[in-house]
Amino acid sequence: MNSYPGAAEVTRDLGDKVMEGFSCAVSATRDDLAEYRELRPDWVAQHSERGLANWLHDRLWQHLITQLDHHDEVNFGRDEVKREFTVGVNYRFRAKRHDEHGAVRTFSTQTALDFMLQAPVQLPLDEFEEVRLIVGYEWDSASRNVGPGVLSLRNGQHVVWHIELPSPPQAYGDSSGDRSLPPTTDVGPARPTIEVDDATAKDSGAGSA
Repeated sequence: MNSYPGAAEVTRDLGDKVMEGFSCAVSATRDDLAEYRELRPDWVAQHSERGLANWLHDRLWQHLITQLDHHDEVNFGRDEVKREFTVGVNYRFRAKRHDEHGAVRTFSTQTALDFMLQAPVQLPLDEFEEVRLIVGYEWDSASRNVGPGVLSLRNGQHVVWHIELPSPPQAYGDSSGDRSLPPTTDVGPARPTIEVDDATAKDSGAGSA
């Protein structure tokens, strides 16, 4: 891809409903962490950074499904290993947490590298070109809290742009009504990761979610 759409163009293409869905999903994830911390502060304190990142990623992904799956133009993949969704034919998304510099981490699989590098994809119509974006939130590693929602576009290590999501509507709610905690699971030892970030970014604990 020789050129990239700007943030204003992308948000216009996605539309208010999708952008609001992103914001609501992040806000609900933040609420989940607050509830988890209130109910089980010892469990939260005992989480490894990777373990808490995985827990938050599950919550964020579920809230994205709840907020957006009913939109005709949004299509969620059902592969638990490669969690992606598309909006229309142009935009493909993954969900990750960012540090304050916009850095994210991902497992060093070929599909992850292709995603980050904006590797060309043959689409049905020549005039369409797929753009890969990351939606998520800024992670405050010092307080271990979910910060503002963010949307970013990058090419490998270069962050083309990243923006803060708008605030969600005053009454967003989770239409599922499910605020229960997910069951704990043993995810096993962490696999090697690579950090894909801005050249100025420092390792500050940004993880998969």
